Amino acid sequence: MIKGHGAKAELVYREYKLSNEFPVLALFPGEYIYQSFDSSTLTYFHFHNCIEIGMCLSGGKDLYVESKHYTLNSEEFFIIPPYSIHFAGNLPNVSKEEDCCQYLYLDPEALLKDFYPNGLASGMNWYKNSNLPYLFPKKHDQELYDLCSYLFKELKEQQKEYTYAVKGLFLTFFAMLTRIIDSHENEVSVRYRTISAILPAIEYINKNYTQKIQITDLAKQCYMSTAHFRSIFHEAMHQYPLKYLTSLRLQKACELLYSTEATILDIAIGVGFQSVANFNRLFKEFFQTTPTDWRNNRRAIQKKNIRYSPFPKK
Repeated sequence: MIKGHGAKAELVYREYKLSNEFPVLALFPGEYIYQSFDSSTLTYFHFHNCIEIGMCLSGGKDLYVESKHYTLNSEEFFIIPPYSIHFAGNLPNVSKEEDCCQYLYLDPEALLKDFYPNGLASGMNWYKNSNLPYLFPKKHDQELYDLCSYLFKELKEQQKEYTYAVKGLFLTFFAMLTRIIDSHENEVSVRYRTISAILPAIEYINKNYTQKIQITDLAKQCYMSTAHFRSIFHEAMHQYPLKYLTSLRLQKACELLYSTEATILDIAIGVGFQSVANFNRLFKEFFQTTPTDWRNNRRAIQKKNIRYSPFPKK
């Protein structure tokens, strides 16, 4: 469990499956659901395989990245690098009606490959450093804010040849960011390298969580001994591999509890648990309630505007 605030929080790897031709995903207001910081709310700290850019148009957010807390206000945007553990939720004094944010998920190297066919210039690798986020208020960084706004505008309107416009805008945006970033942040962080080393195992879990998985299977994916893999995984993820597997299975179970009328037995077996008794025990251990009660308490919202990870956008 991640201790970032008072809510129950489990760590999840959220993979964004971006298109090879145009590796960008934009989410606009009304296309996502935010969880509030309520101790009774199921909360997922997560990290993903690409950059996240979030722009707050009105309202505000509580933003937790790694072990730090930030407040995102109206007319500010932030950048979170790949593999940084984070969570965002509405501020206590901001209603859902007042909240208005939009998000970009992208792979800079893939998006800019037409400009840098042999890989980005070394100075541009700052985005792989997880000692972030960067927050940029409009009043201090007007040019950057405007460029970011134009990116969202092109992606929302999708006029003729908009993909070329986005690539050109992002190149300018990214180059300006690179000028701002201090030179000591150009090197890849230790955490980034650690996460990268175990990423094959995380991807294996995400693809095969419904099957029986042994820790030896995961260690082989990373070409490590079992003991070394277990230690490295815990260092990077703040939990052991089988705990992460259980957390993922429970997350998938929650998605099915939200969005289907499948029986508890079918859900339990379908996400990889060997018995419904084991599923019920672990579910209550993690969430302090039974699967049935958890489902019933959320039926009012279970089929409205739900978005789940991974994002296989194709």
